[in-house]
Amino acid sequence: MDKAIIRVLYVSQKPVFPVVDGGTKAMSLFFEALQACQSIELTYAPIVTPKHPNVAIPKHVNPKNVHPLFLSTKLTFSKILGSISQVPFNVIRHNDVLAQQALEKLTTTDNYSWIICDGFYALTLLPEKVLHTHKVMYRSHNLESNYWQIRALQEPIRKRFFFSWIARSMKKFEPQKVALAERVLSISHEELMTLKSWNKNTSVFLPSASPDEGTDGVLPHACSIGFVGDMGWFPNRKAMRYFIDNLWPILRQKVPKVQLALAGKGTESFTQLDQGIQGFGFVNDLAKFYAAQRFLINPIKSGTGFNMKLLEAINFHKPVVTYGSRVLGFEDVSCFLTAESDEDFIARTEKLLNDPDLVQELSASINSVIQRHFNFTDKVQELEKMLHES
Repeated sequence: MDKAIIRVLYVSQKPVFPVVDGGTKAMSLFFEALQACQSIELTYAPIVTPKHPNVAIPKHVNPKNVHPLFLSTKLTFSKILGSISQVPFNVIRHNDVLAQQALEKLTTTDNYSWIICDGFYALTLLPEKVLHTHKVMYRSHNLESNYWQIRALQEPIRKRFFFSWIARSMKKFEPQKVALAERVLSISHEELMTLKSWNKNTSVFLPSASPDEGTDGVLPHACSIGFVGDMGWFPNRKAMRYFIDNLWPILRQKVPKVQLALAGKGTESFTQLDQGIQGFGFVNDLAKFYAAQRFLINPIKSGTGFNMKLLEAINFHKPVVTYGSRVLGFEDVSCFLTAESDEDFIARTEKLLNDPDLVQELSASINSVIQRHFNFTDKVQELEKMLHES
């Protein structure tokens, strides 16, 4: 028997297109899965801000309705008054009255079976009464309170008090808001138990990966290892500085020919050609960059949410050396070589540099990893089942 068509409103905390970072990549993959679900009529409502402007939707994407929610993050007198309440400052900035009115009108005039909020600021934009009258599915990219706590610990001292204040208010506000959702999807195994303590109807829902990304026939450099990340993101910047200052000299002594290639905004500042380090800045064609690397490293020890760069490496069939704390839930995935210490990190990197057969073996295993953990068809079927539940 054919399933009855249900209406789904998808609210993303920034436009899904273009894909400019890990967050938009995670959203675009989820949106593709929604598009592929059977018996669903989809309305797309991205939150649009000056920082994340609206763009034309690609021709291959054809939702029945598109309703951008234009939002101002500027501070106004009413928002400043609102910050005196228990609502965190960062949430107040995103609580635009006109956008909330547009969203309320949309949910009033159309009978949606589900409202999907992709990202925390999409969830907080929903008017309170909508949360109580509609089934809401919240897709968590990361724990916002953890994000602000990390910023409070790692950003310059002059900013730490402000970020600590936000983190404290988020620790009270976030659990209460997440508890109102009908269902919660976590993008991270690491954060599952915390989200479950706030909302028992929480499960892990990972992005999908493709087993057939092209490399344009580019052969990897024999001793080039790569890292991709925006250095405007403080954990990336801190981790790479630590790696270059503390691990790279030791690795260069062990494997003198090793080269380090960095791609992403701000990586130019890390260039030290005499030390074998080249920062390429923002790279338009990541396929060629990935293809030119023997394998990838990810020296970040802590963070929030699922690391989308690990998924990107899988797409391009590249093994990754990383710390065990960043791959919780994937302990059985052979292409992630995990380290528990800096010494382990150096040893695993050295081993891959000296063993090209092992690199090929790990690369060849990635298709089976995708089938087991990141298969697109499986994700679509899982999502479709959740949406059609009564």
